[in-house]
Amino acid sequence: MGTVYGNDDSMDTADSTLRVGEFLVSIGAMTDADVARVLEEQTQRPYKLFGQIAIDLGLISDGAVDRYLEMKYPVAR
Repeated sequence: MGTVYGNDDSMDTADSTLRVGEFLVSIGAMTDADVARVLEEQTQRPYKLFGQIAIDLGLISDGAVDRYLEMKYPVAR
């Protein structure tokens, strides 16, 4: 990937166009190397979602994926 992401913890400023790996790097939950590892694993298990593979590998918790989904698909309160 090679892109440097800030560690802005605020979902208010999160870019909703980010892919899950980019978002997880931007919040400091994963590194670019972690993302590359998940993408490599995904070539072997294309039926698995990125987030599930990252959880299976112990790289993130399901809470990190929940944060991404909350940012991507905000629910009106």
